[in-house]
Amino acid sequence: MEGNTGIFGALYLRISRSKGENEDTLRNHRELMEEFCREHDYTFEVYEEIVSGGKHQLEARPQLQKLLRNLGRYQAIFAVSLDRLSRNGLISQIIKKECIEHDVKIITPTQVFDLAGSEASRHLYDISSLYASMEYEMIGRRTKINKMQRARRVEHVSGRAAYGYWRNPDTRKLEIYEPEAGIVRYIFKLYLRGLNCRKIADRLNGDGLKTQQLHDFLPITIQQILRNPVYKGTLVFQSRKRIKKGQVYHYKIVETIVTEDAHPAIIPVEEWERANWYKMERGGRPFHPRETSR
Repeated sequence: MEGNTGIFGALYLRISRSKGENEDTLRNHRELMEEFCREHDYTFEVYEEIVSGGKHQLEARPQLQKLLRNLGRYQAIFAVSLDRLSRNGLISQIIKKECIEHDVKIITPTQVFDLAGSEASRHLYDISSLYASMEYEMIGRRTKINKMQRARRVEHVSGRAAYGYWRNPDTRKLEIYEPEAGIVRYIFKLYLRGLNCRKIADRLNGDGLKTQQLHDFLPITIQQILRNPVYKGTLVFQSRKRIKKGQVYHYKIVETIVTEDAHPAIIPVEEWERANWYKMERGGRPFHPRETSR
């Protein structure tokens, strides 16, 4: 690194919560890079975010967008590793193009990429970016296979437990959380009495009740609870594939695993089915299985 002292750059830090990383990982990376920059007399401004590096849309990376807008102010981008900048090939090439135009180096603790001044650096950057993208896809495939296997073992694998349940970390199965389960029973009771979703939401909010995120209940929240088969003890897991139609990405369901009696039911099966039949009769949308409410 001799000859690089005095460089002013942008320190970019990123972790992916979907890969099990947390604020401790972010702090460790920050401390590592701050020490690295001190050792080489680098000064910097910090950009950090918690987002998957495989995101296809740059719009989903607000801090990286901000860094690229400000790139003309810097001589370098500092990062723990190249895959922390991006694991997506398209975004990696956008970063490369901007660095070449602004003559900005990418510096990690093990490598300097002089993209504007060295053809060898450009080739190495392309190879490293391709490897990062391939590794991300392999991790995604392994994660999906693991989730499918766990779903077949009737484990809860779809993120936050639905309102009225909690996930037992030992058994990895859903168990009833009674303070919320009572509200779920109340919702079904009111609906079968003839109240619509808006009136039910108004009544719950009037009683001072809140969602898991401590928000007011909305009619759509009530609809999702009524449609969710989790409340009759059914586990539904869907494996989806991301496909592009025109300029828009969609998710196509490629496999669905449905397991009855997967966990204790909050609502008896007959009552759940009666409520959903009643909902269709009243002009509601047909039932689409999802394990968790949004």
